[in-house]
Amino acid sequence: MSKENLAQRNLRDALNLTRRSGIKFKGEKMKALVTGASGGIGSAVAELLRQNGYEILTLSSRFEDTDALAKECRTLAAAQGIDALILCAGTAKFAPLEAMNESEILKILNVNLAANIIITRALLPNLKRNCAHIIGIGSIEALRASRFSAVYSASKAGLRAFLLCLFEEARKQIRVSCINPDITKTPFYEDLSFEPADDEASFVDAGEIANFTLQILRTKSNVSEFTIRPQIVNLRKKSKFNREGGELENR
Repeated sequence: MSKENLAQRNLRDALNLTRRSGIKFKGEKMKALVTGASGGIGSAVAELLRQNGYEILTLSSRFEDTDALAKECRTLAAAQGIDALILCAGTAKFAPLEAMNESEILKILNVNLAANIIITRALLPNLKRNCAHIIGIGSIEALRASRFSAVYSASKAGLRAFLLCLFEEARKQIRVSCINPDITKTPFYEDLSFEPADDEASFVDAGEIANFTLQILRTKSNVSEFTIRPQIVNLRKKSKFNREGGELENR
């Protein structure tokens, strides 16, 4: 390798390390696109990143409208560089498979999996140019088998597989991480048939997940996967719900 090429590579590596450490040049601000920033984990992540100097970008398209979503992402990518993509948006319904209709099944698969793939694909050239970091908020349900969670677990297992495979595909240009939280104290459970108990040992705080997200962004090496769980399992059923379950989404 010539001295000129070596100098160029060293400069590129230094710039990449600077970006990954959250250090900004004068007048430069790190930009993070956070989906699901309106509530729950996404809101906590967006707020913490904002406090640490990031400019937060969001999307307005409905995740079920994949054509509009892809178009918005391409427009955004053409307008500015993106240093981090944090995929937090999600929806759920926990019920027997026979109690779910086709539109409910497709909504979960589209919001939790297909939309995230489409967003990433539309932004990928931009993310590669900026040596960006993609972090997807998965679920512990991607790693285990639970009753009444067949569709939700399939969507989160698909997201996990997508992120792990994408890292192998593009690891020379970007970093990709998957965070698998267990039950987390957020509005996600407000319209579901169960919720975490009040004991703080029985749930994960959204702020904890936000803190780990920031630390993963600042880590030089790639954290491929991270699982966070409460110390005990203590769920509380809500009597007003029947066995068909409920649903809630964060965008």
